[in-house]
Amino acid sequence: LFVAGVSEPIASLNRHLSTFSFFDPDIEGMHFLDVGDLLLRREDVMDVLTEEIESIKPDRVVIDSFLNIAGKGFMYDFVSYMKQSDILLFITDTFTREEMDRHYITSLVDGIIYLSSDDGRRYVSALKMRGQNISTKRHSFRFTDAGIKVFPRMKPDAITAVSNRRISLGVGSIDRMMGGGVFEGDSTLVAGGPGTGKTLLGLQFIHEGAAHGKKGLIISFEEFSPEILRNARHFGFDFESMDDMVRIIHVCRTDMIPDEQMLLIKNELKDIKRVVVDGFSSCISVHSGSTEFKNWLLTLISLFKSEGVTSLITSEIRSLLGPFEITDPEISFVVDNIILMKHVEVASEMKKAIYVMKMKGSQHDREIRQFTITGKGIEVEAKFKRREGLLSGISTEECE
Repeated sequence: LFVAGVSEPIASLNRHLSTFSFFDPDIEGMHFLDVGDLLLRREDVMDVLTEEIESIKPDRVVIDSFLNIAGKGFMYDFVSYMKQSDILLFITDTFTREEMDRHYITSLVDGIIYLSSDDGRRYVSALKMRGQNISTKRHSFRFTDAGIKVFPRMKPDAITAVSNRRISLGVGSIDRMMGGGVFEGDSTLVAGGPGTGKTLLGLQFIHEGAAHGKKGLIISFEEFSPEILRNARHFGFDFESMDDMVRIIHVCRTDMIPDEQMLLIKNELKDIKRVVVDGFSSCISVHSGSTEFKNWLLTLISLFKSEGVTSLITSEIRSLLGPFEITDPEISFVVDNIILMKHVEVASEMKKAIYVMKMKGSQHDREIRQFTITGKGIEVEAKFKRREGLLSGISTEECE
């Protein structure tokens, strides 16, 4: 039995429900009671409601906008009556979280499911479930044709095994700077200013794997698949002709539900050995200060590691020249390797510099080297000679 109050008449309710695949207005055993007119005439609806329940003898009752229908005195008796009759009662009403914490209804019911929204995203939380040990953390959900779809909160997986095998990033000179390449299953953050070649390094990393039979996945927060494929072809990387060795996912950062994307990515990881997460910093700007998003990235890196997938994450530093901050310290801490790519001014000319800032479990080159971008990709050259202050963006000649 579904009891509708003044918030929405039955006719309107049926019209809205008809857009969902689960709803069948002709299904047997489903009854509706519209008490909106009675409420508007200030008539007592409780006699009508109990009469209907006695007549139908339903297994479950839903009352929409319950507090508009029942006064405080009746509420105690009605909830008790439903429990004695072994009828599942599901009631809805509008509360802020603060109002919910103070309201007497919370002591009457056995469970509380709280729906909320924040910055355009919807969440559901189980605040109470009598007799059960539950998680009260909020979960993201989305309306679909089938109704409400709730996305599970994934936790970081335990890492039970690590590899000593090194794999190439696709640029031999960078591999040599890193002691022979990165460890299989490791995560590498590539940070740099716009136009320094971060995405290109990611493309070379994916192409190197695909050329040796290792499937790759590109997760892009900025560019769409056609743009990525076109840009890759410019450097001689024809992913389309590689027999599905490379898959591309575009994630809309403004409409992103982190837990939904985590589930999607996890399902895409079958047979994948290399992953590039491109444009991560643009997502940080949208989700600035979001603990949920930081936890999402930490869990994502953990997922890659547990699946034996080697990952490369690109992030744009804020300043083109001068002092810089790579990314959130929590993210810098969790990745295994950090490569910095930066524009530097040398004798009134802009050049590109690359530096291995961090590498867990391995010795690495500590020199700041010059690199160029050619038609074949990134080519690293010798270190800058007799220059200091390179990482500040404006170098000066070393004093003798």
